[in-house]
Amino acid sequence: MKRMRIPVVTLITLAGFVLASYGLCFGEAHISAAKYKAGDTVTITGKIAPGQDLYITIAQNKMFNGKVREFNGQKSMGNFERKKLPKKAKKFGFTMDTNLPPLFYVLTTNRDAFGKDTAKKFGGPSFMKKMLGGGLYNTSM
Repeated sequence: MKRMRIPVVTLITLAGFVLASYGLCFGEAHISAAKYKAGDTVTITGKIAPGQDLYITIAQNKMFNGKVREFNGQKSMGNFERKKLPKKAKKFGFTMDTNLPPLFYVLTTNRDAFGKDTAKKFGGPSFMKKMLGGGLYNTSM
């Protein structure tokens, strides 16, 4: 039986191609600063492969969770959060210890990955909301 040897150079070259192709699958990004204040401009530069979706999330540094009793100087989470957060936690698979950013932005090229667009109406006097079907102003979310 004849033994076949694969040269070390061939293995190293093959490993290099595998690692290079693996690295090309991920985007590369750089952000302009480590900390920001309200009103600062955020600059993100980088590259993604053609045809890949872009997802950028910018979130507030201070987080809250369901067990917190004081957030950012406020002594309570509020009535809405106390009622809704435990139900939403079960529904979406996180616990009351999960840290959540109260303010964040998502920039993407694939809007459908986060749900469908729906028309929303808001604003205006409360007595007019029933007449107008939800409010004076229209937007899509």
